[in-house]
Amino acid sequence: MRLPWQRGHRAEAVNALMQVAACQERIRAAAGHYDTTRCVSQPSGNGYRVTVEPAGVAASQVFEAIAAPLNPAPGDRCGALSIDQSGRRSISGATGQLGACWGGR
Repeated sequence: MRLPWQRGHRAEAVNALMQVAACQERIRAAAGHYDTTRCVSQPSGNGYRVTVEPAGVAASQVFEAIAAPLNPAPGDRCGALSIDQSGRRSISGATGQLGACWGGR
């Protein structure tokens, strides 16, 4: 069962992940590498926490931005959302559908 606020929080998390990925790509274009110490964007709601891995690396060839739910709702099939340097999107929930969890993006 999806709670009414769940979809809005997930949309904010997806937006934050897309902002992090775009910022990391700008850094790579300018410096030749990603910088996971920068570009962490938190959703305006309080439903998710965004982190960038590998954490605290100023010159990396890879990154993964992860939005993990702070208080997962009962029946949430998506779990954490993530995007990496190749643009690959994923979810941690075993029963969710990628397209539905990412809101069609």
